Amino acid sequence: MEMNLIEKTPVLKNIESCTHNSAILCKQLNCFTNSYALKYPNCCDLINCDNCPYSLRDNKNIDDLNQDEKKKWKSALEKFYITPENVLHKELDIEQTLKIFSDLFDDYRTPFRKEEERIIYTEAFRRLQYKTQVMINSASDDQRTRLLHSLEVQKISRKIAVALKANYELTDAIAIAHDIGHSPFGHAGERKIKLFLENEMAGSFSHALQSVKVIDFLCSHRALKPMGLRGLGISDLVLEGILKHDSDSFSDNMATSAFRLQYECDRLYKPVGANPAQYNDNEIYIGGIESQIVCWADKIAYMSHDWEEFVDVGLLEVMVSRINEIIIQMNDFIENSDKAKYEYLENIESENLNKINETFKNLKEHFYSDNYSHKFDNKNDLFVKKLTDLINILKETVELQQKHPNSFLLFSNEQYKIMHSFFSVAYAWIIITKVKPKDIGGKIDIIFVIYKYLCETTAHRTVPALIKTLIASCYHELYEFNIEGKSSEELIKYCNKLWEISKNTIKNSEYKSKLCSESKKRLKDELKKSFIVCFDPEYYNAVNCIGKFIHEEFIESTRVRFMTKKAEIIIGKLLKFYYSNYHMLPLKYRKRIELETSLSENINRIKYLLQQYYKEIIEEAIIEDECSGNNARFEHVKKLIIKKINSILQENIDDSKFDATNDEEKYQKFKNEVCNTIISNEAFAKDAIKLRIIADYISGMTDRMAEKKYNEICSSSTQWSRAFTERGTFNI
Repeated sequence: MEMNLIEKTPVLKNIESCTHNSAILCKQLNCFTNSYALKYPNCCDLINCDNCPYSLRDNKNIDDLNQDEKKKWKSALEKFYITPENVLHKELDIEQTLKIFSDLFDDYRTPFRKEEERIIYTEAFRRLQYKTQVMINSASDDQRTRLLHSLEVQKISRKIAVALKANYELTDAIAIAHDIGHSPFGHAGERKIKLFLENEMAGSFSHALQSVKVIDFLCSHRALKPMGLRGLGISDLVLEGILKHDSDSFSDNMATSAFRLQYECDRLYKPVGANPAQYNDNEIYIGGIESQIVCWADKIAYMSHDWEEFVDVGLLEVMVSRINEIIIQMNDFIENSDKAKYEYLENIESENLNKINETFKNLKEHFYSDNYSHKFDNKNDLFVKKLTDLINILKETVELQQKHPNSFLLFSNEQYKIMHSFFSVAYAWIIITKVKPKDIGGKIDIIFVIYKYLCETTAHRTVPALIKTLIASCYHELYEFNIEGKSSEELIKYCNKLWEISKNTIKNSEYKSKLCSESKKRLKDELKKSFIVCFDPEYYNAVNCIGKFIHEEFIESTRVRFMTKKAEIIIGKLLKFYYSNYHMLPLKYRKRIELETSLSENINRIKYLLQQYYKEIIEEAIIEDECSGNNARFEHVKKLIIKKINSILQENIDDSKFDATNDEEKYQKFKNEVCNTIISNEAFAKDAIKLRIIADYISGMTDRMAEKKYNEICSSSTQWSRAFTERGTFNI
């Protein structure tokens, strides 16, 4: 899909330029986010420049204003409901609002640029340099870390945003902070924290939501802290993009009580700036074009760079070596097919091996024939056609072997799969990069030629190719939106309408529980297809193929799984230790536990959320058991809940307390008993608060800090005594 992306610049209607000097510097116009000088759509149509808060500030001191002038200024600020200096979701008086606005005002930096820099200067951001991307940070100095990944995502998202005429400063701010709340050891650490909290009946855990919590609550800005306010004063548009950069936010539905226990940010679940009355309170919805761009930029970054690391650590070489052995054995079978050596083979495998061999020969012939060209039409190119034929035959063989395992004796299903994966990923990269394997001289085996091609398919080639393909895939549709003069809210409604249809279809057919992994995969797939920023179907399938290959051959490889297991052991030990010994936490976390467990308003809020959470997980377990036809899930949930009640109340409740004449009565009796117990006893809320604060502490650690703490806990008494004498060991 070739096109000139700079052929026409859409004409924006009904937008005027603000006359104020800083607003001229700040203003960035496009059809989706219109005016971000003051970060309010069509600001010039809604407020006179004489009453603009930026103009009102010029040459004026807050102390010199009378009460009427202060009210006028605050009234002007309130119209810009997503201006970060406003901190609208906080309860501030006039003096505080004007002071924050005055302190954070900057003539030379746009609001989003200030937000980005505010995030960069935090401790949480600095810690990303020692957090795992895929390989554990201590494995090698050359491995990518979360910090480098965040910078790469920022650069990719900026390129896409500029090309699509979106707000690149907003995408910069979202991208740089999208992983700021990630736990140590990457997704392995995140999964372990999530599992621990769920087993302790204290909600769930997501790195995307934790990133919002870090920026909006755990960190403090110098201008806000003296007023007793938490967070960095970051605008909701940035926070929304951070929350929604991860497709798990949608498949897990962050609006449920399980995630509200982690952090409540109801205002972000619905699209920021859109009419809230049009959206359900208990669901999470697709955000604006900038959050969609960062979502895809994140996937482009880790897909390209994980592929590069897969090649660098030698796993591709091992894979090719195994395929060569299979090819040699297959050639031996073809040459000796009439001899007694392979008489034990069933006809079904013999036929498929002959088909594979014949197609493989055709592939080699077309490669070595005089049809090679760097530029090609992937639909008509003969080499690509033969490669597709080979992939289809291998796929058919894999499926046949799964159906008739006793008829396939020469090669295992894994061996057929590895051949299918190898040729499929080569085809996918050819489609994305539009570059074929090249003849490297001499009659060299085609497997080695493809291997060399895949080795040369580094991030320098793949990242630009993926960016260009994504832009080309969605540019025309966005252009049409622009020409028609549609607003940001209309674009968001369009995406969410597609998402609602897909989501309801899956839920009505097979999505019965959040625990159904296959349904969650389908949900994530449909979510990305609902984005207006998305790949065309052909490219989308190629991208999915590459992602699947990386997961199966790299993320699930023995080398990475070993590191993953190590991470799970370390995080699991730390969680159990601090839960049993929370007085060993650093001072600021102990103070948080004391403060949050002493506020009756906070206790009541957590009690209510816990009651909803227990009710939800019981209902989900019942639904799942109805689908499967057994009682396994409900019994597991009941066991966890009874264990929790016994540990908190120090009682010994058994199943007989919930006996009833039928299942429906038993379920209802159990649910009512549990909800009444939770709501009537503060100990459950205090325990949940303690667990959430421990999760905040451990998720904020770097890899090396987690390893250090683990070694201190598991070390000998001599090492323990040395650890106690180290300055600040238990206050970090």
